[in-house]
Amino acid sequence: AAHHAEYEKEFQQELEHLDAVSLAEERIMMALRTSEGISFNELADRYHVSFVEAHHQHIQQWIAHEWAVPGLVNHVKFTDTGLDRADALLLDLLTIPLKSHRLDVAESLPRESDKINA
Repeated sequence: AAHHAEYEKEFQQELEHLDAVSLAEERIMMALRTSEGISFNELADRYHVSFVEAHHQHIQQWIAHEWAVPGLVNHVKFTDTGLDRADALLLDLLTIPLKSHRLDVAESLPRESDKINA
């Protein structure tokens, strides 16, 4: 029974991890479609996730193409041109897994997107 309880606990932690990541992804998609954009601090504080280097490279590309506003610190928002192509840009960005700052047990679990490339 103890083993079962431990499994239940791990499963619950996995769900919480995935929920936080999913909620963060939803928030990013919603926020970047507004004039406000998204704050990296909000992602860290509210969802315990952060962008990785690959996300930041995408954002730098957006700025280079004038799809995102330059000069923002810990924040990204689209220009009008970026908003026009938000769907494609967000799809591209969110194929990269967010880094979770949650429990170690959840950190080691493969994400669905990782399995596709294996």
